[in-house]
Parts: sequence; structure tokens; C-alpha cells
Amino acid sequence: MKIRNTLVLVLALLLVGLVGTAPAPDISQFGHVLTPIPVADGGTGSSNASDARDALGVGIGSDVQEFDSATAKTDTNQQWTAAQEFTLTELTDAATISWALATNQIAEVSLTANRTLGSPTGIVAGGTYILHVNQGASWTLAYSGAYKFEGGTAPTLTTGAGSLDILTCTASTTYWLNCVMAQDVK
Repeated sequence: MKIRNTLVLVLALLLVGLVGTAPAPDISQFGHVLTPIPVADGGTGSSNASDARDALGVGIGSDVQEFDSATAKTDTNQQWTAAQEFTLTELTDAATISWALATNQIAEVSLTANRTLGSPTGIVAGGTYILHVNQGASWTLAYSGAYKFEGGTAPTLTTGAGSLDILTCTASTTYWLNCVMAQDVK
């Protein structure tokens, strides 16, 4: 019976498509044919979206992202209605200071001896990176070749305990940073 009713429905739909003026068939008589297809047969076993997600084990907010008109898009220009910030992170003071830019876009380091700022990792072309350098006394900071400065000359840190210099860098490649330093910021 199911097969015969399905064939009648298919023929009726074909006639509508071929003739174009035939009245639309009353498909209510085929209601049993239009029941949800079980999951085992490739369907969802459901007649609405919520039950379908439940049947398939797909939860909104855990397996798929819930619609949110305020979600940032990565492939389109956007305007922000609220401030966007990065967390200021503390780099470890060491003989060679490591700066992982992917997780420390804005960072600070407090010097306790003469140091070298090692080559940063995770440079993204177009990125902006900022490092606050807190002076513990009159320490020096040398820079790896990945840092480029105006005129090719690296800046000298402000001397004196408690001094703050801010190194701001932009990346036009993934190999080095173009940097300027604001010195003795008070």
C-alpha cells in the first residue's frame, strides 16, 4: 500500500511539473508516507529541528554554535560597539627572554639583570605587539635580529629603578618586527 501511494504521489508531482496547469495534489492522503525517516535509515527520526538535534546527539552550545548576531566574523570588516582588549601577560625574566606572540600580544617583563630579547615566535603579518619593559636598576636589553628599529639602531633603555619603556612593534612579514620605543613613560 505504501509503495502504491508513493507512486501515485510521484506521478501527481510529475504531472504538475509537466502540465503546469494541473491542480496541486492533496498530499494529506499520503501523510503516512511523509512520516519522519528513522536515524537507522539515514533520517533524523524527527519532525522538528529540536528533536532532530536530540536524536542525532547534536547539542547547541556544545557541538554546534548557537546563532548569535553579535558573534565576530573573521572574514568580514566589522565595527565594534564595545572595547576589545588583550590581557597583559608577564614574560619570564631570563638571560634570553622568550616572547610567544600568539599568547602574549601585549606583555611586560621586569628586568633583574642585563638581558636579550630573543626572536619572537608566532609573528603574524599585520599584527601589532607591545612589550612593557620595567627597569629594575640600570639594566640593558639587547635584541635578536628579528627586531628592526628606525635607522637600524636599537634603543637604549631608560636607566633607574622603576623606569618604564614601552616597545611597540608591527609585523609586515612573519620573520621580523618593525619596532619603536617610548622611553621613560611616567
